Amino acid sequence: MLIAAAFCMFNRYVDGLATWAPSDPSLYRYRAQKVAEYGYTHEDHYMPPTTA
Repeated sequence: MLIAAAFCMFNRYVDGLATWAPSDPSLYRYRAQKVAEYGYTHEDHYMPPTTA
């Protein structure tokens, strides 16, 4: 019961912060490549460059 309550609290907390998760799978691949190349502390852009 406590585990279910904890997950309920976490979900409400995340919703309250208005966080979002990208729906495009290519963004996750892009970010994984950048983390593999430079690590987590490298300052790079979050989103891939646009081709416009």
